[in-house]
Amino acid sequence: MAARTLTYVLGLWQFFAAFAIPRERPSFWTAWSLGLLAAVLAVVGMTRRRARYGGLAVGLLVAASALVLPHETPIAWWNDVAVGSALAALSLVPGTMYSTRRRRATA
Repeated sequence: MAARTLTYVLGLWQFFAAFAIPRERPSFWTAWSLGLLAAVLAVVGMTRRRARYGGLAVGLLVAASALVLPHETPIAWWNDVAVGSALAALSLVPGTMYSTRRRRATA
């Protein structure tokens, strides 16, 4: 499903944005760790339906970190708000990329 692929891309973006956008130390650690976790959960969510709820939690944490943690630049703040909101919204899209049904072996 395209939602998991977009979640994966957004997770990687959040990871790399931690290094590309100047940030305070707590914001830096939160951005790269939650970005990496979002990417991993997106890959797991391609085959497991319930993994998207972990993506919802990560998206809400990224958005909440923008409100709680200090940011060195407004760009970092807006990035966290946008990425967190998008991750949370994409996690509400149901479905997986691959079929989870087991196929019977025919002999």
